Amino acid sequence: MVFLLCVLTVPGVFAEQDPLLIPLRPHTVSTAGAGWLFDEGYASFFANPAMLPEDGSDLTLLDASVWLHEDPLHTVDTLAALLLADEGEALLPSLEEQLEVTGLGAGSHLGLGYAGGGLGLGLSVTTDSFFWGTSIPSHVHGVILGEYSFFLGGAFSFDLGTMQVRMGTDVRPFMRAYAPLDEEEAGALFASLLDLPSSGTFGDAANTLAGYGVAWDVGIVLALPGPFALALVVRDVGGTRISYTRTSFDRAKDAFLRMGVPEGGEGVGDEYTIPMGVSAGLRWAPDTDEAWAPRLFVSVGPFSGDWEGLPDAVRVGAEVTILRTFTLSAGYGSGALSGGLGLDMGVFEVDLGTGFPLRESGERDSLSLSGISLGVRLGLP
Repeated sequence: MVFLLCVLTVPGVFAEQDPLLIPLRPHTVSTAGAGWLFDEGYASFFANPAMLPEDGSDLTLLDASVWLHEDPLHTVDTLAALLLADEGEALLPSLEEQLEVTGLGAGSHLGLGYAGGGLGLGLSVTTDSFFWGTSIPSHVHGVILGEYSFFLGGAFSFDLGTMQVRMGTDVRPFMRAYAPLDEEEAGALFASLLDLPSSGTFGDAANTLAGYGVAWDVGIVLALPGPFALALVVRDVGGTRISYTRTSFDRAKDAFLRMGVPEGGEGVGDEYTIPMGVSAGLRWAPDTDEAWAPRLFVSVGPFSGDWEGLPDAVRVGAEVTILRTFTLSAGYGSGALSGGLGLDMGVFEVDLGTGFPLRESGERDSLSLSGISLGVRLGLP
């Protein structure tokens, strides 16, 4: 408890804060983020290192996901407009409505890794983007993020009375590119994509940050008597400091594609940090036969010290796996009602998660779950 109180006081010490970048894999979206603290194997790299398996192994040869930040009810309309429109201007009414109400963006995740014997080793690349505003191209802002992450973690367990305690930790060296886009840059980007006239240019301005850092995470899971388990996770312990260089978007993009840091550029005097996040969760998972396996989740987080935002950090979710093959999921969190489907065929898995916004989102939420995510996994369970 003393440790928790100490870490909660750390946010706000540093000069600048970087946005949180979490892969919006389908399972995270489908349970509204309520169940991610109990994700096992490769998925634990991005949630809770205490869930690294001690018995057996999980070899992931490919884990790939793509997602859209938008109301799934508009996805079909957007795709139809893209296919049928002769000019970019035909898309403006739909895009501007979404920018103002829920925001709009897209992201992707690609990774591989091994987890077993209480150890984990992995590599991933994640990109994300989010835009908000009222009109294109004059009143729109945005952010584009990209990150390579290397993962090395370990976990162990022991009995404490009638409980089993699992503890884990990891280190995550990473390279990151972060581009906050003002009206001119974001407007120029949309203008180039939609072939619209614009007074600005995209990619030349030196407003993109590229750099590296090392993150540290810790987690614990208490398996209580019966079907209940508790989880507590602190990610980016103490705030993860980043050594940044300021450069143009085009140079940062070229360096990112070759997994390097851009040459030249201007050193950033202010110290940037990814704020530390604390999450806690409860799982109900009764022992059942192989025909079906229900699970319920309640979680809070990631929480970075903003007490006013605590109610929005509460998430609830449920899922049931049928015949160890089909999974149905649902949840609520961050103002979105979510659901999902999963198919597990052993060496191949495919999942779909959707989040339907129930309110206007304003600017970017640190774990916005409104949208649609599709993912596949190839590996050995």
